[in-house]
Amino acid sequence: NTRITFRGDGHYARPEAMAWCETNGIDYIFGLSGTKPLARKVDEVADDIRTRRAIENLPVLRGYTETRHKAKSWDRERRTVARIEATMLGLTVRDAIPKARELAAAEFARLRLRLLKIAARVVETTSRIRLAFAAACPEADLICGLPGALLPLGP
Repeated sequence: NTRITFRGDGHYARPEAMAWCETNGIDYIFGLSGTKPLARKVDEVADDIRTRRAIENLPVLRGYTETRHKAKSWDRERRTVARIEATMLGLTVRDAIPKARELAAAEFARLRLRLLKIAARVVETTSRIRLAFAAACPEADLICGLPGALLPLGP
């Protein structure tokens, strides 16, 4: 009478794994990567959460919603739950990016890959912190300018 629930991050969310769990009566929870079609399905709820966070002046507000979704690789629709998080930064980082840059209109996932998930050597002295980027880092100049652009927001 024991129920088993398999939980895995997005790289486990394969159609074969879902089908196996369904065939064997095993519940599963997989983290899914956000996609534009899925985001459109939860956009109304996401807007509501962002608006409530701003009106109530909360540092962060999280919410959940569910929908039916069928990814291209899936053979059928499945129940999908979306976790939505609105913070005070909201789109503030994007607003600090000069409009002429391609990233000025980028989705958060792209900002994360291009600005946050990068390698740099950190050299810390008593008076400053220096970041040494690889010569091939396409956004090094932008990253160096963001702290000054975000400074008026405070720590």
